[in-house]
Formats: sequence, C-alpha cells, structure tokens
Amino acid sequence: MSNRAWVCCALTIAILSATTAARADSLTTVTNPSAQGSDDSVNWSQLGNDQTLIPASFSAASFGFLAPQITVTGSLNGSDSIVSVACPATPCSWISSGFTAGDSLIWTSDSGNGGNGPLTLTFSKTVSGAGALIQADGPGQFSARIEVFNGVASSLGTVRTTSDAAGDATYLGVIDKTGPNIGSITISLTKVSNGLTTDFAIDTLSLNKLSAPCDLAITFVSATTGQPVTKTFTVENVGAGCCTGITTVRDPQPTGLAFSGSSVISTSSTGWSCMLNGTTQQCTDSAPLCPGYTANFSFNARVTAPKGRYLLNCATVTNPFDTYSGNNRLCVTILAE
Repeated sequence: MSNRAWVCCALTIAILSATTAARADSLTTVTNPSAQGSDDSVNWSQLGNDQTLIPASFSAASFGFLAPQITVTGSLNGSDSIVSVACPATPCSWISSGFTAGDSLIWTSDSGNGGNGPLTLTFSKTVSGAGALIQADGPGQFSARIEVFNGVASSLGTVRTTSDAAGDATYLGVIDKTGPNIGSITISLTKVSNGLTTDFAIDTLSLNKLSAPCDLAITFVSATTGQPVTKTFTVENVGAGCCTGITTVRDPQPTGLAFSGSSVISTSSTGWSCMLNGTTQQCTDSAPLCPGYTANFSFNARVTAPKGRYLLNCATVTNPFDTYSGNNRLCVTILAE
C-alpha cells in the first residue's frame, strides 16, 4: 500500500536540439545538488496547484538566470499524473522524507494508482548537465537511473544511484564535462522494495547550460626556507566559461614536512573555507569562479627532514566542470634548512 497521499508513476525527460555527439565516458554521476553546480532550474509549480492533473504531454520553462531560457517539453506514458506538493505544506499530497516542504513535484501516477513512467523531458537547447531529487512512491530502498542522449537521440551513457534503506528522496544528476552535448535524459526506477518502478516523483529540475569551457590552473608563487616553511600557490580560471559547483584546493603533506591544526592556512580571496583535513591542507569554495578569477593560497608547514634534503610538495585544484586536467597539479621542490 502506498505511503503517499496519492500514487504516481515513472518519468522520462528528453531534450531535443542539434548537437555534437559526446563520448559516454565524458559523463559524471552527480549525487548531491551542490555538486551539480546548476545555473538554471525548472520549477514544476508552473504546471498548476497541488493535485493538478498533468496530461501525457506538457511543457514548462526554466527560470533563465543565464540566457537563454530553456523550454522543457515533457511526455509520459499516459495521462492523469499530477502536480504534488511536498508535505507538511498546506495543501499537500506527497508525504515523504527528503523533499523540501512546499516544493512542487511531478508525480507519475495514473488514475488507476499505477504509473505513467518513464518520463521524457525535451529541452529546446542542449545542456551540459541535469538532475533532480527522486523518490519512489512505495516505502523502502529503490534504485534510479538517468539515461543520457544527445540531440539526435544517440545514447551517451547511463548514471545510477540507490537510495537509503528507508527510501528517502535521493539526488541523481549527470554532467557532461565536454560541454552542452546532452539532448535528452530518461529518468526511471530500476528496482523498488514496494510498489511499481513506474510510480515515483521528482523535484525541481536543475540544469547546467554552460557552453564555454571552465579551466582552472594552479601555479607556484613562492616557498620560503627555514622554520616554518610557507608555500604560496595561485589558482586561476584560464578558461572561457565560469567554473560552477565546488572547487577544492588540496596540499597533501609530503615526507619531510609536518602539518598540524595550528598550521596557518590563508587565501587572498573571500568565500573560501580552509581546514586541515587529516594530513591535507584543504580549501573549498562553492561560488562560481568566472574567467580571470584569481586567488592566492598560503600554507605553512614544519620541516622535519634533515638539513640539506630536498622535499617534493604537490598541490592540486579540482572542479567537476574543469575541462582540462593537465594544469590542475603542481609540484615544487623545497630545500630543508
């Protein structure tokens, strides 16, 4: 028996537009909204109020934070799916854990408490990423997948995730690191503990529209000698597009140097959160880093190697949208004195 106020179906999303084919191995699985780094979204409240019936074919528009706005055309395997508002908002019809209360969902149910899934959503312009929170109608663990297609309906690959044992809503998204090659995605459930694989809901659709490449580079500025040694690196976006999502700068502890909780970690730019993570000095920032962005990072360490020994220290910068990894790692040699 369903643990929702209504019962719903499965969903396929398609995006039709001319595009250059991408390699399947360019796809990255995304399992949390922050890592998606989206620059646009589609809110399903525009389809109507809670319990509004959804026809087998429908359309909605993205917010269009960055031009252009995307028109999304959806298709289901039948009619009478519904817009469902996540409880405990009033009114609401989807009782669950994981969705934000008050969010409008697409619930793929049908009039006979079966399912209309999968769901296909078609985008008016190809994108580089898409994802959403997903939840099965029945309680218990479930597995979901997104199959990704280019604009001529050739499959680029599939990404998958499995919920926790309780069946809480789980995020599943995909990023094509080569650019906006995604023409369509099909969201479906492959396994449920209770109910039907065609019966589930999705929350707000996140989109990535970046067409210009993001390229972060790390370069060496200076390193002092003596006690303590201070190493300074620069991170710069040398690409033509903004790097969204979480950017991480790491400086792992090499042999001959010692980091501690009292190590001074500083950056020349605001927005970064820095810490000593085990034996790695690490800084992260979730704000978009656009072309020309530069930040300097200074890390302190105590020299433990004998005097006269040369120490190799390597630092890295990573971002899920970085299209070139050849300039993401830098090693410097430090003389112990």
